Amino acid sequence: STAMGILYSSCIPSRECKIVIMGLDGGGKTSIVNWITHGKAPEEPPQVTYSFNYSECSKMGYNMKLFDVGGTDRLTTFWRHWFTGVHALIYVVDSSNFTRLAEAREQLHRSLGFETMHGVRTLILANKMDLQERKICQVASVDLIRKELGLDNSFHQWCIEPCSAVTGEGIMTGLRWVLQGI
Repeated sequence: STAMGILYSSCIPSRECKIVIMGLDGGGKTSIVNWITHGKAPEEPPQVTYSFNYSECSKMGYNMKLFDVGGTDRLTTFWRHWFTGVHALIYVVDSSNFTRLAEAREQLHRSLGFETMHGVRTLILANKMDLQERKICQVASVDLIRKELGLDNSFHQWCIEPCSAVTGEGIMTGLRWVLQGI
């Protein structure tokens, strides 16, 4: 019967999960989704997402349904729809744009305030970290982003991962953290 158990365990189908990707416009959400689904940066610079982009992919034993919600989406009435049955939130922050961290905080906390988001695993991807390495501009540290987003008082399981939507660095590490806890 042990042999049957081993055989059976290798046939376990992928688990389904729904992940919402949010953040302010211009933060790099669409490029990050491209890394998750295709393992590379988009061929063309992404256009502004006004409503949402939907994609599916299988990684690390999960069938993921990804909802990339437009950063310009002020229509919070739709948010209730995105957040129904969600397993995780990936929130993308442009770490080179210090002036919009307060706005990012407001959007993040409004999202996490929905009843269906209670306790949802939350990954903050601190994007554009490569800009400092390439000496283009300063970027906010992970510590500053944590403070500015007011995560210390959150009841959610959260993690901040520095990343680059240009090089792909940090994205799969963050995704692995998300999936480990679902």
